[in-house]
Parts: sequence; C-alpha cells; structure tokens
Amino acid sequence: MHVMNDWELIQNYCRNGSESAFETLVKRHVDYVYCAALRQVRDVSLAEDVSQAVFMLLAQKAKSFRSGTVLVSWLFRSTHYIAARALRSEYRRQRRELEAAKMNPTITTSETDHKWERVSPVLDEALAALPNKDRDAVLLRFISRKPFSQVGAEIGISEDAAKKRVSRALARLREFFVRRGTTLSVAAVAVMLGERLVQASPVALATKITAALGAGASVTESTSATALLKTTLRDLFWTKVKWGVAISTGVITALLLATMAKRPVHNEAMISAPLASAAQDQTSNNSKRVAADDPNPNGRAMNHTLSLLVAREEDRQPVPGARILVDCWTGKQQERALDATTDRNGALEIPIPSQAFSELTVWVSAEGRVPMVMKWQAHEFNGPVISHTLLLEPGQAAAGVIVDESGIPIPGAHVSFWAPGGFDLAKRENREFHPELSASSTDANGRWTTTQLPRQVPGMSDANIRVTSPDYTPASAWVGRLPGFPTNAILVLSNGVALTGRVTTADGTPIPNARVAKQSGRAYLSARTDANGFFYWPHIEPGQVFVDVDSEGFETIHEIVWATNAANECAFTLAPSSNPVQSTAALDGRRVRLHGTVVDADTGELIPSFRVLIGDGFLPPSFGGEAALPNAHLLGEGRGGRFDWQGLPRGGGFRLQVEAEDYLESVSEERSDDNADRELNFKLQRAAVLTGRVVTPDGSAAENADVTLTGPNMGAVMQRPGHLIEPNPHFEMARTRTDQEGKFRLKRKTGARGVAVVHESGSALLTFAAATNDVIVLQPWGAIDGTLYLNGQPAPNQCVSVTGTQKADADARLSLFFHYRTTTDERGQFRFNQVLPGEHSVAREVGFFDDGQSLVNSDHAAQVKVEYGAVASVELRRHGRPVIGRIAFQGSSDEVQWGRSLASGRKPVPFRFVQKRCHTRRRCSAGDVHVVNPVAEGHR
Repeated sequence: MHVMNDWELIQNYCRNGSESAFETLVKRHVDYVYCAALRQVRDVSLAEDVSQAVFMLLAQKAKSFRSGTVLVSWLFRSTHYIAARALRSEYRRQRRELEAAKMNPTITTSETDHKWERVSPVLDEALAALPNKDRDAVLLRFISRKPFSQVGAEIGISEDAAKKRVSRALARLREFFVRRGTTLSVAAVAVMLGERLVQASPVALATKITAALGAGASVTESTSATALLKTTLRDLFWTKVKWGVAISTGVITALLLATMAKRPVHNEAMISAPLASAAQDQTSNNSKRVAADDPNPNGRAMNHTLSLLVAREEDRQPVPGARILVDCWTGKQQERALDATTDRNGALEIPIPSQAFSELTVWVSAEGRVPMVMKWQAHEFNGPVISHTLLLEPGQAAAGVIVDESGIPIPGAHVSFWAPGGFDLAKRENREFHPELSASSTDANGRWTTTQLPRQVPGMSDANIRVTSPDYTPASAWVGRLPGFPTNAILVLSNGVALTGRVTTADGTPIPNARVAKQSGRAYLSARTDANGFFYWPHIEPGQVFVDVDSEGFETIHEIVWATNAANECAFTLAPSSNPVQSTAALDGRRVRLHGTVVDADTGELIPSFRVLIGDGFLPPSFGGEAALPNAHLLGEGRGGRFDWQGLPRGGGFRLQVEAEDYLESVSEERSDDNADRELNFKLQRAAVLTGRVVTPDGSAAENADVTLTGPNMGAVMQRPGHLIEPNPHFEMARTRTDQEGKFRLKRKTGARGVAVVHESGSALLTFAAATNDVIVLQPWGAIDGTLYLNGQPAPNQCVSVTGTQKADADARLSLFFHYRTTTDERGQFRFNQVLPGEHSVAREVGFFDDGQSLVNSDHAAQVKVEYGAVASVELRRHGRPVIGRIAFQGSSDEVQWGRSLASGRKPVPFRFVQKRCHTRRRCSAGDVHVVNPVAEGHR
C-alpha cells in the first residue's frame, strides 16, 4: 500500500478537500508542533492553542505552497512565529510556574536529563539560526525520521550530500550550545535530537484539531486558538504592508535620485543639503534610540508586557479578583499606569507604558491575603514578555474600636496599616499596605476590621496601625500590642493641641510650599506652607516636638519646638542651599551599560537563572574579601547565563552581587562610571550544605535548637533569654532548627564564617571547621543576680537591662549579641537567666515602655563578668551628689508630659522632668551645674 508523503497529502487536501488527508498531516506532525510550542511558551494550555493555530494556518495557506516546500520546516517557522505572538498577546495565561509538574512529569537526575534541561530552552533559537537548507535537512532527519536518501530527494541533493549537510548542521548546533554554556559532542547532539526533539502530545489534541476543522470551524469563532490565529494573520498582513511601503519608498527614492542626477550641477548643492540634513537627522534619531544614556534604551519600540499570576501561598491556587495598581516613577513624579483586577485564573497582563520611566511599582491586594508590592527597573524590560508569579500568604483577621479619651466611639476615622520589617531593596517582593487598597473607615460604632494582617511572630515587630480623624490627634501603634487584640483592639485618640508656624528666609521673605514634618510622638505628620509661608496643625500631641523643615533650594533644618495649651506659634528660617540639587539633565547624563556572564565555576556552564544586586563600592575592611554586599538592592534577574542592561543611572563606585539557587553569592570588584561598561564575568561556586548534630551539656539530643550562620555583617541577636530574634516568615534567612535527634542541615552563604546555636539548655558559637568536625556540645548558660540602689535604698519597679556580645575564640568576627530587660522586685532585686559568657554591661534604664519606648537613657551602669554555668552578682549603686532644680515656664505647663522630657547640663548629662516639676540627676561630680531647658527659647 502506497503511503503518501507530505506534499501528496497537501495536494489531495487542496484539490479534493480531503479531510482524511489533512487529518493524516495533523497526526503525523502534531507531536513535534506541540513540543516546539511547549518549549517556547512553557504553558500546557497555551501550547495546545498554539498547535491548533498552526494547523488552522496550514489549512488556509496550503493552497499557496509551491512544489518542493518542506512541510516540517514550514511548521517549525510557523510554530516559532505564532508562539512568539502568543507570549506578547493578551491570551497568555501564566500557569507555567504553577503547573511545572504537568509540563515535565518524569524528572530524573541523569546527565542526559541535566544536559537536556540546559539545551531545551534555546533549542528552537539554535534551529532558527541554521541556514534554511541545513535546517530542512535536520528537521526531515530527526522529526520526519526519514533516511538520508529521502532527505536528499526532498531537498534536491544526493544521499551523501544529505549526510554531510546534516553533519554540518549538527556541528553548528553544537557550537551554538557551547557558546551558551553547555558542552556536548556532535554525537550527543544527534542522540538528544533523536530522543527528545519530538515527544507525545496530549492524546486528544490531534482529534480536537481535526474535529474543529472538519466541523467547519472558522477563524471567526470565539476560541483562544482562533483568536490567536487572527492576531497572527493581522501581524502577517501588516508586515507585508510595511515591506510593500518600504519597497515602494525605495523605488521612488531611487527614481528621484536618478532624476536629480540628470539635473545641472549648479542645483547639486541646493538639493544635497536637505538630503544630508535628513540623513543626519535620521542617524541622530537612530543613535538616540540605542544610546546607553537614554533612560529608556529600548525605546518601547515593541509592545512589552508584564505577565502576572497571583496565587495562594499554601496551595498555589489562583487568586481571582485581586486588585492591582501599577505606578511609574518618571524621575520627577509618580504616575498611575493601571488599576485592574486579576481574572478567574489569577492572571493579569500588564502593558508596560511606552513613555520613559525609571521604575515600575506593582501593588497587589486581595481579601484574606497579606498585601504585597513589587518593583521593576525600566532596563529589565528588554524582551516582549516578563513573567512573574506572586504567592500571597494568608492574612490574619483582626477588629477593633477607635474611641476618644472619654471612651466614646469615633465614627469615620481613617484606618490604615504599615507592614512590619521595612522595605528590603534586595527583594523583588515586599509586604506593604497601599493606602488606597487596604485602608478603611470606622463605622457608626467606631469599629474597624481587616483580614490582611501578617501573622503575629514572637520577638518581631508586627504591623503598625495608623488612625486619623479631623478632630483628633493622629495616632499609630503596633496593632498586635493593642489591648483586646485581635478581636477588639482599642486605640484612644486625644484632642491634642494646635500648633501654627511660618517658614521664611533670613530677610523675612515667606517660603511657600515648604515641607514641615513632625518626626516625634505617636504618629508622623507633615504639612505644606501656603503662599505666605504659614502652616497649621490643629491637633498634635502636647510636649516636645521634633520638626524637620525643607524646601527646594534651601538647607534642611531640624528643630525642637514646644506645644502646650497656650497659643503655640513658631518660626523657622531657612538658608539657601550650598549644594544645589543637580538638574534632571545632569542626572540623566550619568547612565551606563552593565553586562556580563554568569557560569558555574566548576563546569563553566551558563547558569540558567540568577539575580543581580548592586551596592556601594566600598566594603569595610572588617567584612573581608568574601563578604556579601551590605545594603544592596535588586538590579534585575538574568536568564541563560547572561545579563545586558542599558541606561542605568549611576554615579560613583559600585559593586555587583550575583545570586543563584544552590550557589554561593559572588561579588564583583569595585567599578566606577569610567569602567562600568567592561564585561563582568561571575564564576559561582556550588553552595555547600552544612550538616551536624547538637547535644545539650548533659549529652542528650538538643531538639528544636536554633542554628544560624554568623560572620561579618550577619551576627545573631537575642532579645529574649535563650531565643534568637524570629525571622520574618516571608523573607529567607540563613537559619534552621534541629530535629528530634538534634540534627540540622543549613546552606552556607557568602560571608558566613561559622554558626551560632541557641537552645534552652545552652549555646555555642563555632567556626565552620569546628562545627563540622564533631558533635556540637552546648555550653550551659550563665546568670546574673543583682540589686539596684537609689539614694542608698533598694529601688523597686525599676527597669534594668543587660547588654553584651560573645565573640568566638577562634575568629573574633563571629559574634552573638543579646539585650535583655527586666524589672526590679519590691526589694530592688533582679535576675537575668540564660546569659552568654563574657563581660557585659548592666544598667538601669530611664524611659517609658508602656506604649513604645521614648527618650531612653541609662544610669548606674556596671560591668559584670559571666562564666559558663555560673551565677554572677552585681550591685547597681552610685555615690554622687543629687542635683535638684525647678523648671519655670513663662506660658502654661499643664500639658507638659512629665517624665518624658529631658533637660541637659553643660557637662552634658540628661535630666528627667518629674511630676513635682523638678528634675533630678543622681550622679554628678562636685561643682556648679548650669541646667538649661532646651524645649523653647526663653524658658529657663
């Protein structure tokens, strides 16, 4: 029985409308088309849509095929083209990260699999780079599985010539892969193509394609595949139009030039001048588009898209209806680019603005989820699509009530939140509450609710609540520390006092639009001056107020003013700035290109994905040459072992740090603007995994012990006896806990030189060598017993603290820091348990700790030496002469917060106001002390 080849099947379909012929073509090639699509789009559903669109396009274009067309080569080009359009269109659904298992159901650890994982993402690019005849030969040989005789017959050469052509193509593919960091022999390339180039497609895919065409499906049907096909046809049409216009323009220009060439010589200068000017303008425009100092080097010539998928952290199910705000920083102001919600699949295609910008900020908020913010730099959008999956952690529900000082609920108060931990510039994602997305107002009963708080973690700062109301002083507090949290948290607002002021120059000229910011107290406040330089705060907390005042072109000042029940007016005088702000043009001129390669230090292979951070060029000598960059921020994410970003604003020295999963961080040498453009080469070492076993001082397994890395800029900290500060659960940290047998595994990081181990039974601080050579035996804690004396008498209810640092004997750069607080009992006695060995400072602390410490000072300090397993004793007493004074105010002092305000002496020592309106300092040397009240001019 004769088996028709591809060309015969196409002819049968075109001339006779044979559906069976087309069905045979589909079944013959669908596996390859689907695999090629999947390699490019990395999404199962989208790969099926691309495959269906390719065969729908084949059904339309088959009649235009010429004799000798190699169908597999046409299918390769069409799949490559349509897949690229799919990645740029709104039909893309980013499920690849959530369905990675579906895309690669059988994962092994063989060397062949490892090589294929490296080759697969760039295989189609490598094939596209081959000459047409070479690519035809390879596809016929490895996709259609044809013998060399048939390969030669289809492309019009002999069998021997076909063998040579395939061998030459395989050698070119090998060279391509080597340049991309994967070393293969020609034979290995041939085996890989034979075994991996074509895999089985979904069983129903071929049937689905042929059934749709057989039923008369047309491109007008509303399906994702037909919509994708319409997009492809439209792009093809406009491509032809552009080529037609270009050719026509070229012909007309040639005719025009030929005509002008025949004109008299005296017209030549007149005509050539505008042509030269136009050519110069075009050259200038082209140069401008690619200049490294362009803030938007890509020019947004092509449509760029950020393909975002929002899913739940615990099960990776999509989060539909999540609110997304997109803001762009233009260098002068923040502009809103998008306000949208995710679809039922948790996906949103975010078009990147065409105008120039420096930073893109994406805010994400969903009910019952902790809100997040993400940032991208403009230089990162150097391809048509950036894909990102955001996992939202579950939020904690909370409710509360806002009341005034009489306990009466306050309706209509504005309630907003701040995320704990601050913004980590080294991370793409951070917890953050956007005021438009997560804020609410209290109801008629003064109640508020939220479902977006991060879970409460002992030893860590929780979310901060901020409440404002027109008739009350703004207030903020750690929400988890409010009484009644989480079901009925109570926050009290006060009426406060009013404060007004004026900002002028030295000659009295008012400064409009100056910013006046209140930095102290329970909440931050800011105001702008009016045309006459005045500002007004109707409700602020009474007492001492720290104020910052700044305006463009003037020096910023930091002042202290006093707010009481009396009329409060203040004046601020600004001097012209001696360091004027550089213009935007000057800043835009300092832009550089950063590019380089990232490879495995042992194999030389390119690392598929990595992160690049940038930090200050100076590293403290104490950090050593191996330390990771402190205070670095994310520059971008690289793929395929390379990064190449243009238009980065720089000024001064800097270093780059590269991070990749399973590798140690690598830091570059210091660079400046002069040599920033030189190629950077990073060789990453595989990160070793530290394993060990921890036992208590009596030799039993130390279960649930904290094990953390230590080294320069990464010391361990304890703020509770026997407990390290808990890590923020959203951000990674080089830390783990031991299991029931006391065993642990911990990935080493650049800059780490040892480990600290903390357990209820004891602690250890060891270098890596000491931690890996033997079982880690914990040393027992020490303790401190003491008594505090004031005026020679035991002092009850006083705050006492101990502060100290243990350093490893073998390496002083390994440290374990701690700071504990306690309160003296009725006999003035105190005790600290679980104290590290060494010399530590014990002192009384003077300050307020009920709603957040303020103006904390210490006195009666003493040094105490603690040994392993021993109790040290200390007495805190001083023999100085008391100094007693009285503060007299010219205005009212009814609202002075006694105990929170400080006076100072010329020898400077702080004084504390007490309720009797006297200040006292228990430790002074002999001699006169002149006490000055710093709160307001003239108040002595």
